Amino acid sequence: MEAKPSSKKAIVILLVLIIVVLVVGILGYFAYTLILKKQPSQSTVDVRINIVDPSGIEVKEVESLELWVKGEGFEKFGKSLGVEERELSIAVPSGFNREFEATAKVAGKLYSATNTVDLEPNTRVVVEIKIEVTELGEVAEETTVPEETVPSGETSAVSTTTETTHGATTAQAPTVNLERVHGPEMTSEGIVFVRYKANVTGTKPITIAFNRDDSNGAWGKDIAQINLKPGQSFTLEVTATNSAGTSNDSVTLNYDELVPAEESATTTEELTTTTEEHTVNLGVVGAETGTVSDVGIITTSVVGTGDLPDNTLAEGFISFNISSLAGKSVQSATFKMSSGTLYGDPGFLHRLELRAANYGTLDSGDFGTPGVFVVAYPAATTSITYTSPPLVNALQALIDAGMSRAQLIIVYPGIHTDGHSDSDGVAFLPANISLEVTYIEP
Repeated sequence: MEAKPSSKKAIVILLVLIIVVLVVGILGYFAYTLILKKQPSQSTVDVRINIVDPSGIEVKEVESLELWVKGEGFEKFGKSLGVEERELSIAVPSGFNREFEATAKVAGKLYSATNTVDLEPNTRVVVEIKIEVTELGEVAEETTVPEETVPSGETSAVSTTTETTHGATTAQAPTVNLERVHGPEMTSEGIVFVRYKANVTGTKPITIAFNRDDSNGAWGKDIAQINLKPGQSFTLEVTATNSAGTSNDSVTLNYDELVPAEESATTTEELTTTTEEHTVNLGVVGAETGTVSDVGIITTSVVGTGDLPDNTLAEGFISFNISSLAGKSVQSATFKMSSGTLYGDPGFLHRLELRAANYGTLDSGDFGTPGVFVVAYPAATTSITYTSPPLVNALQALIDAGMSRAQLIIVYPGIHTDGHSDSDGVAFLPANISLEVTYIEP
């Protein structure tokens, strides 16, 4: 029997439908492989750009700022940013080794930094880029030094200072002139000293260089001290330099012109008197020497400073009994701390300072006691030998005032925790701390 016409028609329609489904499926597959697969998934990236000087202080005066993104599978692209646009969000194709590079122009120089991350598909991540503008130099903290510290040695070291501003458009050559700001003054040893300040004008940064400074920078990098013995003379020279040029000034100093003849003769005669010197080595006062934390915990077994494992902070306190020196004339003094122990990496605390203080007995409230700056060392210092005329003068001042104690603090200025829950700092045993004093009887 032959099939009815209606049955044949149904079969044809079914075959057509099957063919259409197959064609649509094939076309869909090719559309996916040829189009969708070639469209990589995106990730949203929040970029934060930090531009700082070596002290960690934000640099605001930026001339231009750009962001570049590189990575396998897509062409790198760049974006010019506003100089204040330090945070932005961008869409980046997902994948491995996506490199973000920020470039900043500061004071005519280009600085850049990169950060490489792996981006998972359809995620949002934060990428921080830190650009360090090294040419700006570190901003020195203001310190206070004792009144009338008088280095009596002679040095020929050159001291320099750099003052920095930003945004100058036309450089002006510097000018410099020397101004006497102290002296002449004579010490008990017959040495006369004067201090001169370099006054500068012009476009900054300006570098100031002295051909000699007998105070080794104790009065600031723009002040030089010259010490002269009887019969000596010296020409103090200063040079100021910036990007536009150089300027110089000088002054000739003569001992005999600075000191009246009768005073010089009297002092020389006094110095010829023979005296016998004595040396004593003082150890610390145990109950007044130790470490105090910012939460009031005291230990006298070590003298240390830094960031502790519980993210608290510590400062070291040192006390010497100088009552045996009453009425004596100090000729030299040497402070020593040896065989210290270094913990972690205190580099983020910048430097270790020795300060003179008068904290009395050691108690839980001594953390943060103010002191007078004496000298600074690298943050990881584990051995200190300090001998200087300012130390002699400070010690003599305590003796003349009838004080029975000479006390010091070791501390990292601006001490803070890095939040890593480990130790970063230095510590010394009290037995390895001493003060050696040479004196004469009056």
